[in-house]
Amino acid sequence: MRRSIPARRQIAMDAPITWWKKRTSLLEAAVRYSFITSPGSRR
Repeated sequence: MRRSIPARRQIAMDAPITWWKKRTSLLEAAVRYSFITSPGSRR
């Protein structure tokens, strides 16, 4: 029983990480798109 708790915690911690990576990649793409489309980008 003690062994299953850390395994469950690992799964619980692993799932949000993959979700966060997907979300950050989407956010990065959106930021790049907005930078490309916006006229007179700061950089």
